[in-house]
Amino acid sequence: MENSVSRNRASLNAAWGIIFSIVLPGLAQAAGPPCNLATYKGVYSLVVTGSIINEPSVPIPPGPVSRVGRSVADGYGGVTFEQFGSYYGVPSSENATGTYTVTPDCLITFVINAPPPVSFPVTFQGEILASGDYLTIMQINPEGTTIKVNAKRAQNICTLEDLSGTYMLDMHGFIPPFTVLAFPPPFPPLLPVGNDAIKGEYLELGILTFDPPKGNDLVAGKPGKLTGDTTASYNGSIDHETWSGVYTIDKECRVNASFTKHAGAAGMLSFTWWGVLADQGHDLRIIQQPLTLGAMDGDAYRSK
Repeated sequence: MENSVSRNRASLNAAWGIIFSIVLPGLAQAAGPPCNLATYKGVYSLVVTGSIINEPSVPIPPGPVSRVGRSVADGYGGVTFEQFGSYYGVPSSENATGTYTVTPDCLITFVINAPPPVSFPVTFQGEILASGDYLTIMQINPEGTTIKVNAKRAQNICTLEDLSGTYMLDMHGFIPPFTVLAFPPPFPPLLPVGNDAIKGEYLELGILTFDPPKGNDLVAGKPGKLTGDTTASYNGSIDHETWSGVYTIDKECRVNASFTKHAGAAGMLSFTWWGVLADQGHDLRIIQQPLTLGAMDGDAYRSK
């Protein structure tokens, strides 16, 4: 009897050992690996939104901010930025450098050497996924803003075929009333921004079709064809348009597009887009120019 009990206990212990050997690694995996500097490494696309509320150290009027760009992180704490932005209609081409730290629980902090018109270090802080595929941060120093950033991992190399097919457009922003602002160098001393005819909140949704060049057009280096079927709201006034233009994409996944379309009470206007392709070609992150028209950005999403 005693030997039988011992054998049963041994069998039970062996069974629990098998269960723990299966379950515990799974639990450890579910908890996720710790983060470190290498979690944020490679190329990312950025979209920056928010407002300057009260930041006296920046010579920019309070109002909406929009910025789209790309960052390249070295995995050791160094990062570079290439961005285009609009501060209440004040255009900004921003190439910047910075440093970052990552804690084991995936808190990520950036100190960015912001170029003009900011011209001083700015601190952002937030969270990064343990996979490194996505992060979201907000400006914490100096205070006085509601500026946030979300970043998605982007591929290192793109071809024309990576941007093709049908995408859903989601653009939004704010167009200020027309005014002339006085600014220090490197900006023009007097900078006209805004548009009275379409001032206010802006929203545009619709369908885009990207058709890359083929055959002889591809050999000749011609741009792709872009067509849009979109509906825009200019401060509540609805305008539906079909339009066409051209686009290019370089090997580093930067996209440029140009087109002319009706813009509500402002009539026909020429626009350009600058953007970065992310998520394996499924997400084109766009800022709309002229940047002096206001802070307008968005995404074009391709169905997975």
